[in-house]
Amino acid sequence: MRTKDQVRRDVWKAMDREGVSRFPGAEGRIPNFAGAKLAAEKLAGHRTWKRAQVVKTNPDSPQTHVRRRALEEGKTLVMAVPRLRDQHPFRLLDPRKLNKEQVREAATIKGALRHGRVVADEELPEGEPEHRQGRGSGSRSSAGRDLLLRRGGHDLEYHRDRPWVLRGTPSSWPGGQAR
Repeated sequence: MRTKDQVRRDVWKAMDREGVSRFPGAEGRIPNFAGAKLAAEKLAGHRTWKRAQVVKTNPDSPQTHVRRRALEEGKTLVMAVPRLRDQHPFRLLDPRKLNKEQVREAATIKGALRHGRVVADEELPEGEPEHRQGRGSGSRSSAGRDLLLRRGGHDLEYHRDRPWVLRGTPSSWPGGQAR
């Protein structure tokens, strides 16, 4: 059986070889990919997305379109800082406090860090069934199990042993099914 690292390297090479990875390439990261914008559009068409008031995303590049769409639709955005490296590793973005130009900037990692309000764990919005959780371009098995996740992938949910995604919070992957 191959290790996760071996599978990751094979997937990264295949993405680069097939031309679906985007700048700066696939190796060593959750890669941006061709179709990320289309995946965000599909996600926005889902009934639970439409009901969501709060969207939680990872800071990965493939999530940029999801973050922008959420803010443009007036949804509150919660984003973790890369690798949860800060004492308070979440940023809360209120689209009502951003102009159009700031919304576009806030959808990027640097922009979210600039425009987002630093929040402590206890200040995070409560997870409710109408909230959405977007995830990066992680791999899933045919049974829907997460594969190849590394530090940062699900650390949001288990940050400091405090589950934030509560039962009933749907989640989705770009191009994947909500669950």
